[in-house]
Parts: sequence; structure tokens; C-alpha cells
Amino acid sequence: MRKVCFLLFTLVIFGTSWGQVSSEINRSRIPSPALFKDKPGTVDQSQAKMSLWSSDFSNMSQWIIGNSAGNTADWSISNAPYFWWSNNSALASSSGGYAASFNSDAYATGDNQIENNAWIQTAVPVNCFGHNGIELTFEQFYSKWTSKTIVEVSSDGGQSWTDFEVNSSMIENEETNNPSLVTVNISSAAGNQSDVLIRLLFLSNATSQGGTDNTAGVAWDYGWIVDDFNVRTLPDDDIALLEAWHADLSSGYEYSVVPLDQVREMVPTLIVQNQGSLHQNADFECVISGGSGVISTLVINHTVMFGSTDTLYFHTGFTPTAIDEYEISFSIPTDDDPSNDSIEALPLYVSDFVMAHNYGSPNTYGWDPQSADPVIVAMASGAHSWGNVFEMEADQTIYSVGVDFATGTADWLNVKVRVQQLETGGTIQGPLTLINETYHTIPPSEIGNEIINISFTSPSLLLGGKTYIVDVIKVDTGTVNQALFIGGSSIGSEDDDFSTVAFGPYGGSGVNVNYFSNWSFAPAVRANFNQELSLMEQANSEFLIFPNPSTGIVNISDGNSGEKSVQVLDLFGKIIFTGKMTSQLSIDLSAFKAGIYFISVSDNSTSSVKRIVLQ
Repeated sequence: MRKVCFLLFTLVIFGTSWGQVSSEINRSRIPSPALFKDKPGTVDQSQAKMSLWSSDFSNMSQWIIGNSAGNTADWSISNAPYFWWSNNSALASSSGGYAASFNSDAYATGDNQIENNAWIQTAVPVNCFGHNGIELTFEQFYSKWTSKTIVEVSSDGGQSWTDFEVNSSMIENEETNNPSLVTVNISSAAGNQSDVLIRLLFLSNATSQGGTDNTAGVAWDYGWIVDDFNVRTLPDDDIALLEAWHADLSSGYEYSVVPLDQVREMVPTLIVQNQGSLHQNADFECVISGGSGVISTLVINHTVMFGSTDTLYFHTGFTPTAIDEYEISFSIPTDDDPSNDSIEALPLYVSDFVMAHNYGSPNTYGWDPQSADPVIVAMASGAHSWGNVFEMEADQTIYSVGVDFATGTADWLNVKVRVQQLETGGTIQGPLTLINETYHTIPPSEIGNEIINISFTSPSLLLGGKTYIVDVIKVDTGTVNQALFIGGSSIGSEDDDFSTVAFGPYGGSGVNVNYFSNWSFAPAVRANFNQELSLMEQANSEFLIFPNPSTGIVNISDGNSGEKSVQVLDLFGKIIFTGKMTSQLSIDLSAFKAGIYFISVSDNSTSSVKRIVLQ
């Protein structure tokens, strides 16, 4: 699913022309919408790997720069280099300071094309004799157009080179995290060799224009920033558990929260890599746990060949049957490097009515109308949306949409909340069928307050087996500086299934406004299937809660006579308290973590809900 969605995304961006264009804006590069990002960790604490040679590029004499194109398009070493395609940010490497970079865009003007075939090479050979397993690691920020990034290794003084392509899974107009850690097993070329030269090659290779490996491509090809280069030994037996999910992303979407009516079999997925010098066989264990303890355990025996990276699917046969938090952990028996022998996936919350992709809103995303970049200003000023894709397992009625309007959103901004259905076998580019929509004006009280639920005038039945886009779109384009900012997940952790979509002019000049995916984060735009939650902030005036915010003790007062049911729910829709009251009730919520909760008071004829903030 994710592959299909993103390939179609690429087709829309570039239309029918696959040739390089001459303008940064026309090239359709989408600047990052993030106001701030969580930097992923990159420091390997492994004690089983010994460094043979390293460089933070502060000593330029360690390197030789050149190219095979006979031009001036070369690498450079400088202090904290940055470029427009890196969002004017230096590589956030572990050492900081000096880094090596190749900026393809610096060597082209207008329609001028120049070959990029540039390399930076270790000046002195590295002695790898006596070590069968050798790996190279470095930190990078890479922005791709049509280029290739290659590690080349020679053990004969540079007479011949063995190529190891990195970033090979990236497609046109994609970028890495800043930073991302690259690990390359170069044992086949460097193992037990006494004179090993290593170089990084930036190669333009526009295959759509007839290019092949090591032939002239084109410039205007973004670039590559590299730091903290390290050549180190590998142990004989080391399987690394690299990435994990609680769902099979190849056949569906991974949700952070699903209603009990929408659960499906859990198929946890694990990516493993042989980082040792031998073929390795191991028992890979997957454990699913809930509030009651271990629920399911499955072991797969698998052989990972030398230098290989494999994906394992754990068909557990387990489908959740209760509202709970389901945690997934993976492990293997201890090997030569125990630091990467276990990993945990993000949990799955099963609720009674919430469906979501994000885990809270630690980050803020949007386009800043005050930006110095005219492309960003144009996107901030125009109609644009943030949302998610939801696949329905069964029929269920949607009553409202939960949205986190983040700090920076303009007071009294006009937006529209929509639900649209994809055609069977269709894509996010449409055609789409409008199922429901409602307009909403955002008061200051709803900004920076986490999830706000926006109700539809009439609910809509979403059908099992169908796929829907739920999004919030800015429609107020007549006034300047009207910003829409959305809370969302951490960068690079919660959109591995390409479920995040954004509607806007992201295809560049001459391309129609449309939906696009692959944003690397999940916005806090949630589907709510509970009628009581749709009544949020419509509570009758007799229903009071105090103090609010509260440090734990919450008092509820209702002047109407008669017995009423009281429930307290968290943001995921999990009921954490149930009780009865007539006119007053005091609840102690001090055992629960700080955040937003909902208090529902209902009798036989009315139902009201209000928010409570725990500090």
C-alpha cells in the first residue's frame, strides 16, 4: 500500500515531464513544514566494535577531493555547511562543526547542465588486516533528485573499486532525516586487507534521460552533507534488530489508536540486519503484552545471510478483544553485540471510539506566513490541509473529528473539516467522494489546548472495506498572516505507512493543487465514532467541574435532580473512571498522568461532556 501511494504521489508532482528543470521553485521541492523536530539518536554505544579509523573532518589533510568529470563540481569541507535544500540548517551531527558536503545546486544556473561525478577519499589507507568483518558508519543529510550516493572501497591503491550504494531505496524529491546514520558492511571489499581506501561518490544519474552508472547526469540535483566518518570492526556473530512496527505496513496502515469495532489481526513486523562477519541463524521472538500480562508469544527461526537485511512478519493470529494498550517487543538470544538484540514497537491503543495515527502532539507543523521564503509564504496563504487516511474494517458512524490546533494558529481562523471516500482501488489523488464536511471558526481558547472535537451537523456511516481521508483545511485565504498550525508526532517515527496526507499547492508551478503523502510525521487529526464526544463543549449550564485545571481532585456539580452516570475518559477514549451522582460528586484523578481528559455526565434523556486538564 505505501509503495503504491507514494509512487502516485511522485507522478503527480512531476506530471509527464521527467527531465530536470532549472528553478528551485519549479522543481517542486517541498520545504519542511516543521517548526521544530526531534533529532533521532545516532550514537552507537556498542562495545563489540573497535574503531580502526575515524574522522570528524576537522583535519582536512585526512582527505583528498576530486571528480571524474573534469569540471569544478567538487566536494568541500567547511564549518557547519548548510544550503537551501537543507532548510538552511547545518547537519545536526554528533560532533557538530566541520563536515564534508557536495552541493549540486551550486554548479548550475538556469538550464545549464553539468556532470556530477565527484568524490571525497581517505588520503591514507586504513589497515583492516586481521579483521574479517569491517563496517563504515557516518552521519548524513541527503536530499535526492536523480543522484546516486555511493561508498567505494579499494584494496589495490585505487586501481579498482567496489561500489556499495547507500540511500538506494529513496525516490526522487525525497530527503533523509537530519541527521540519519548510515551503516555499510564493507567486509567483502575491506575484510582482512591491509591497505583500504574509501571514498564517497556523488553521482548524477538521470536514467529518465538515458543515463547509466558513471555517465553524465545533470546538475540541479540537491546534495549531500556528511560527518563523523568511522571505520570499525565487526564481530563474527551480530544480528541487529533495526526497526519494528505493531502492524504489517505492506498490506495496511499502522494506527496508534483504533476502536474495538475496527481491530484486525496483529501482524508485528521486524527489520533485521546481519552486522557480523558470518551467516547467522537465530530465534526471533515477538511478545504481545497487555494490561493483564503476556498475551501472545511467537518465535520465528530464520537465517540472515552475511551482509543481508531481512523483514520478518509475525502472523500471531491474535486479534484484540478488549479495550487496552497492547505492547510489542522483539528479541533474540544474546550475541557478540547485545546492544541491538532487542527492540520495542510503538504500542497499539484499542479504544471504544477513537481512530488515530499520532501518539500525542510533541511537535508543531505548518507553513509560516512570516517566512523569508516566498514559496512557504505562498503555501501558508493559500488553501491547504493536514489529515490522515483511515481504512475501515467494519461499518461505523463518525460523529466528529479531533484536531490539535497548535500554538501559532491565527485567532478566529476559518477552517473546514472533511471526510472523503477513495474509490475502490483508487488513490489519494482521486476522484474522491465527499461524505461529510463542516465549517469551524477557531476561537483563541481552542489553540494550544490539545485535541478539540469538531462535530458534524449530521453523522455519517463509514463502510467496512472502504478507505477515507479525514482532514482539516484552511479556507480563510482572504486575510494575510492567517496561519494554520497542527500538532503532530515526532519526525520520522509515525508515518512509515504513508498514511499522512496534505492537500495544497505542493506540486510546484504548473501542477494542480492536489493531495500528497510522505510527510514523515502524523498530524493530530482523529476520527471519532462516539456520539457523546461529538457533544463536546455543548454541556448544559447546570453541569460544572472545578477546579479546572486540577492537580487531582475534581468536583462535579449538577443542579438537575435525579441520578446520573459519570465517566472520565482519556484522549484515546479509554474509560478510566465510572460512577454515579445526583447533584455532586468528587473524583480523585491524582493517579493519572498530566494531560487532557473528558468528563461525561448523562441520564436517560441528556448527555454532556466537558474537558478537564490535569496538571
